Amino acid sequence: MALSQHCVNRYLWLYASMSQRKAQQQDKFILRLPDGMRDRIRAAAEASGRSMNAEIVLTLEGAYPGNEAIDELAAEIVEKIEAFKREKSSTKRTALMEEMRDLNDVLQHELGELIYSAPTSDDDDYLKHL
Repeated sequence: MALSQHCVNRYLWLYASMSQRKAQQQDKFILRLPDGMRDRIRAAAEASGRSMNAEIVLTLEGAYPGNEAIDELAAEIVEKIEAFKREKSSTKRTALMEEMRDLNDVLQHELGELIYSAPTSDDDDYLKHL
């Protein structure tokens, strides 16, 4: 499936903008750590040249991978749908439909990448029999 230029540009913009959120806009979570864990995290962070926060986030991302691009795309599609419902001009509605199609193309691509890159228990079972 060929993506339109608008679609490709949107895809690139999403990835570029994800890392630009200020710390004040990011979620914060207070966590109680078992005795000694803070020291282990600090040692691992120092060894890798990262902050303790970066070390913890990297570890959590490995355990709980997500896809912020999918979340942002879905939210933008919902916004476009709401705008489409409010819009009276057929010209603007047509433009919104095209934007939604482009966003849907990117979303489908992202979902496909997520599906094909994620290991499943079936993969593990299959590999055991080789």
